[in-house]
Amino acid sequence: MKRSPLVLTASVWLLTSPLFAQDSAEQANPRQAEGPPAKIRVETVEFKSDIPLPASAEASLTRYITRRAIYDDANWLEDLESRVKDAWQHYGYFFPDIQTSVRAMGQNAVEHNFVLTFHVTAGQRYKLGKIRISGAKLFADDMLLECFDLHEGDVFDVYRIRNGLDCLRSGYDANGFLNFVTVPETRIDDAHGRINLLVEVEEGEQFRIGKITVQGAKKNLIQGLMQDSGLKSGTIYSSRLVEDFIQKNRFAIPGDLRVDDDIERKIDESSHTVDLIFHLPGEEP
Repeated sequence: MKRSPLVLTASVWLLTSPLFAQDSAEQANPRQAEGPPAKIRVETVEFKSDIPLPASAEASLTRYITRRAIYDDANWLEDLESRVKDAWQHYGYFFPDIQTSVRAMGQNAVEHNFVLTFHVTAGQRYKLGKIRISGAKLFADDMLLECFDLHEGDVFDVYRIRNGLDCLRSGYDANGFLNFVTVPETRIDDAHGRINLLVEVEEGEQFRIGKITVQGAKKNLIQGLMQDSGLKSGTIYSSRLVEDFIQKNRFAIPGDLRVDDDIERKIDESSHTVDLIFHLPGEEP
């Protein structure tokens, strides 16, 4: 099982934050009905801490804050503070205290400008205690533990913990377990500066591909390509299997077919099957 970018189906609050969300330029607009909100522009940002970040990490965090598209809603500053907190958690400071000084600069109807100073008290630095996995049936616990690229005594790095959880998710997805869920629980040992991690696994049922339907241009060609691939009825379903088919046959598929937009999934929980409908551009011959 190879490690892959973070995808987490469930977690406790200590391992969830905006840091691990995609850095998208679009943000939810809670006042869409009232017209577009003003943009927030952070002109400069400063970090004052008893334990500073490495220079490269501070520079990266500064770029994120000053270049990110932010809109004026009730949570914009709280979201940035969460990002700052996560930056310190990356280095084992699991409970940093963040206090922010905000100085308003030029304001107008479309843009509000600020200078921010984050005062960070890092707190205690933690190392990893033990990782324990419970509830797994498909794979042995020792095999699942290989997903985590850190060991007892290493700095407790939430980034690497997240990558390990994503590795679990990817492995189960490749074996058709669509409803797989991980529930990590942190157990703090302040006396020894350790955090033990319990990962409860709920595997769910294994799903296979049901009926495959192709609609649109080059229908016969696409169906022929499927016959020569693993993408066929009865095969264990995996989102990676579908993505690999699209990438391998990109030259033959008309238009810019998008997995999320143009391939419909119909999941039948009772039969544990997934029907796939390919909506190709163009008319059927």
